[in-house]
Amino acid sequence: MSAAERAYRMLLRAFPARFRAEYGGEMTQLFNDRRRDERGRPVRFWVAIVTDVARSAPSAWREAQGENSYLRGRTMRTMAILAILVGTLEVVSSAAEAAVGGVVLHGGYSLAAGSVAAAAGALLVASAVAMLRGSKGAVALAYGAAIACLAVFALVAAFHPIFSILATILGVGFPVALLVFLRVAQGRGPAAPMAA
Repeated sequence: MSAAERAYRMLLRAFPARFRAEYGGEMTQLFNDRRRDERGRPVRFWVAIVTDVARSAPSAWREAQGENSYLRGRTMRTMAILAILVGTLEVVSSAAEAAVGGVVLHGGYSLAAGSVAAAAGALLVASAVAMLRGSKGAVALAYGAAIACLAVFALVAAFHPIFSILATILGVGFPVALLVFLRVAQGRGPAAPMAA
């Protein structure tokens, strides 16, 4: 097997396993035939191959999983990326506000609340990474992280607010949005279930 064919077989990993099993042999044969015909123009050849895979693979996945599942997966990735951004912002802002508040304003309470809020933000980031990786139990972890963030920021805001308004809104608002999203995505919320 040539290095070019090995590289092409790696590109074929962009397709679902069942699709590769059914059509992979024919696609590899077509690749080898096209490669023989395109001698002397390797850049143009590879651009055409990569473009073809980039166009074909998404439709193969949609057919394999169904359109709703495909869209749900894309929405889940988007929500996970948002969770990483919000969780990171919570960790940084909570740690900064805890450090400043612990030294200057509220003493030990500020330091403890900020540390717990930073831990809740880190848990949110960890759950988002698990969702992106498609890990088993990622949804349960996301539920737990959202509830932990919501509880910490709501309790701090209710009893002794030390966080900025923006940090509090993110710390309460995003977990609520994540919980609603998870319920709707699993078909238990107000929207109809998404077929797999």
